Amino acid sequence: VELVAAKLAQWHPPLIVLDPVMISSSGAPLLEEDAVDAMRVLLLPMATLVTPNWDEIPPLINAWPRGLQDVQRVAVSFQRLGVRAVLIKGGHLEGVEVVDTLFDGEKYHEYAHPRIEGARGHGTGCALASAVAAGLALGSPLPQACGEAVQFVQDALQKRYAVGSSDEVYLPLSVRET
Repeated sequence: VELVAAKLAQWHPPLIVLDPVMISSSGAPLLEEDAVDAMRVLLLPMATLVTPNWDEIPPLINAWPRGLQDVQRVAVSFQRLGVRAVLIKGGHLEGVEVVDTLFDGEKYHEYAHPRIEGARGHGTGCALASAVAAGLALGSPLPQACGEAVQFVQDALQKRYAVGSSDEVYLPLSVRET
């Protein structure tokens, strides 16, 4: 985390999309506590956008939100940490609908879509963050880049496939013509 922060400070990229990737889909922690602290202090303030899922929020903001009813409190907590914008990924919450919420520093934007039954897999959050980064790199405004990224992942999940007897889901990715 410290090396990544040092390199970002050295290179000054115009846009940084940070997917914390702190907790696996199965709930296992992927970072030690001191690395989470370093992420909070060093990387969050550098990011143009942070894309946590609901399981990653508590260690980052030192609070335990209950769900969508606390989305504004979560956004303010991230803002206090120096985050400019946050896209809270809703896939880890229960319900027939998934709601991803963007707070762009001024306004809230919700991207709601039906939950796809049986669409378990690893890497959907990373794919979402990468798709947002691609949209921003192409010049899309943040709300549009997030909306298109959410739709991209939703489309990929609808077209998902598994290999052999694996429970793993593979997302078919396509190239967008510009």
